[in-house]
Amino acid sequence: MKARGEIERWRDDQWEKLRILSEERQSNEKISNAIIRDSCDPEDHIDTTNRDKDNGSSAITSNDDEVAVIDNEIPTTATAHERKKAKAAAKRKRAKEKKKTQKSLEKKETEKLQREEAKEAKKAASVLKCRLCGTGIPKPSMAFSRLDQLFCSSKCARTAVKSDST
Repeated sequence: MKARGEIERWRDDQWEKLRILSEERQSNEKISNAIIRDSCDPEDHIDTTNRDKDNGSSAITSNDDEVAVIDNEIPTTATAHERKKAKAAAKRKRAKEKKKTQKSLEKKETEKLQREEAKEAKKAASVLKCRLCGTGIPKPSMAFSRLDQLFCSSKCARTAVKSDST
């Protein structure tokens, strides 16, 4: 029971320390924001609202600071519309990338099939034929010779020797 009481006191102390630290951080942030705000020279600051007025668009003036704060707090339909547009654009971009990768995969597959077909056509047109299976041997250097007979693979050569011995 004594240990439980010590643990509870320790927890309370830790919570108090955390609360004090968070209050200090918040006050430090407020002070630093105030210093930054006070150190800004209004003459050096570029006022975008005046530039917008010259273009004929409606903008928030410096007299409407309170309204600007309220507008920033409440999300407007314009920002929601912009978010929707951005989300739709991102979705289109993802779909486009997916389609592109899928197309490249299909292209690789078709190229692989074409290479295989070309290889088979070359084998069929070959003058040299395997003694066992009868498929063409595209290059004489690729042939396996066993007992003065040509085979397309070592497997065919082994099989032919086994069948001849029986």
